[in-house]
Amino acid sequence: MKKSDIVFESSKILKNKQVRNKEINDNITKIWLSSTESYTIFDIKDIYAFDVNLKRELIQLLKNEIRKYLKEKKINCKSVLVVGLGNKDMVADCLGDKVVSRIFATRQFDKKLIDDRFIDVSSYSLGVFGKTGIESASVVEKLKEIVNPNLVIVVDTFVTNKYERLNKSLQISSCGISPGAGVDNARKYINYEFLKVPVFSIGVPLLINHKNSTFMDKEIEKYVKFYAEIIASSINISVNKNVSESEIEKLMY
Repeated sequence: MKKSDIVFESSKILKNKQVRNKEINDNITKIWLSSTESYTIFDIKDIYAFDVNLKRELIQLLKNEIRKYLKEKKINCKSVLVVGLGNKDMVADCLGDKVVSRIFATRQFDKKLIDDRFIDVSSYSLGVFGKTGIESASVVEKLKEIVNPNLVIVVDTFVTNKYERLNKSLQISSCGISPGAGVDNARKYINYEFLKVPVFSIGVPLLINHKNSTFMDKEIEKYVKFYAEIIASSINISVNKNVSESEIEKLMY
């Protein structure tokens, strides 16, 4: 089987580890690893034509997962850096860039003028090593030195080996990420060991491995927009305090 960014498709990672699952409702199933490594995935049976209620439900589920990890890792969020990975010129690989464009960054504001419910948030969209010649991990390391965050959240497009997961899963991990791993081009790992701060990764499998090629759905633009809004909203809500999705949208737009 070819490489996959979905941890639950890797027999090597799953070896000697207990996988648990819970049906949230008829459409969404939560799967996670019962171990010190934190991986969670939400599998969706039907997108319901990009239904608004499904979007809201996924925002809440992902928000709760982020907050759960913050509590488990005892992270006192005062400053967060959100990084988008991938090729912004390729529709299926621009998820990270689209998420970053929707993050409510506050680091540039005068702290006397901003509500104390909002923490210090920075966001940055990277390119791919093949186009920039610079390792993503090296850029993130420099950004960390500038921003000095308590938490780094990295968002990327994932690759799956299973058709039923294509465009229909959300995976979050507190173990970091290896850019390009899903297409057999793994780069330097972006994780706690490298940055010395906690790293969360969030992604959606928008590409699928098939024989010697990687394919995407013909309606890929709709899926990118759908999930970018979900991931960005869940981050905006979860890292700040008692702030609603609608309130952040008014401030941003």
